[in-house]
Amino acid sequence: PVVAPATVRTLRISDAVYTVSTRIAIGRGTRWGRALEQSCAGLVDRPPSPETLLDLAEEADVVILLAHGRAIDATGPAIELMNDRGEVAPLDVRTIAARPRSFAGRHLVLLSCEAGFVQATPHRLGLLLGELLACRPASVTAASWPVPVESALSVCRFVVHALLQGREPEEGLRDAIEQQIAGGSSDGPSLGRRLTPADRQTMQVAAARAWVTWRP
Repeated sequence: PVVAPATVRTLRISDAVYTVSTRIAIGRGTRWGRALEQSCAGLVDRPPSPETLLDLAEEADVVILLAHGRAIDATGPAIELMNDRGEVAPLDVRTIAARPRSFAGRHLVLLSCEAGFVQATPHRLGLLLGELLACRPASVTAASWPVPVESALSVCRFVVHALLQGREPEEGLRDAIEQQIAGGSSDGPSLGRRLTPADRQTMQVAAARAWVTWRP
């Protein structure tokens, strides 16, 4: 899904309650928008395509991307979104470069496997992350290695919480690190490659420190 703050809704994070405006584009299989028959405040009846994302991002303060991503591919790194036919529509370097103002001044949170990584094969990943940073966003927060989905969602909540309080995303990351270290492990799936039980046990410790906030 692509999330961008116009429908007013109540958002509860930890013990705080906020009133925010949201725009949400989501797809599953070959269906999207109202065809999903889901009740979701702020749902737009458009496919979660690169064009939809870029349009909504221009109206947003915070953009959250929860989608598949790829770092190593013949066509280059991309975040995999969906067109109106239910086909994969990549958000790649060329698409981002064509509309750099869409992300200018926005806070971006990448909850995407591989394309969100900033460590392995840096000559390729630098293309996607570098293009995002070239758009002059306020920040880009992404994981440096595979992390459990639960960890990713927790980090997202803390980062959004910090931003709604007028603080910086880095402060949200520090809060998330403290919470995850104190909170123990997760058995959920990971964003990225499949993990063995031994890998997962090690990953739980590293997950809290996987996240980085990048600035242009």
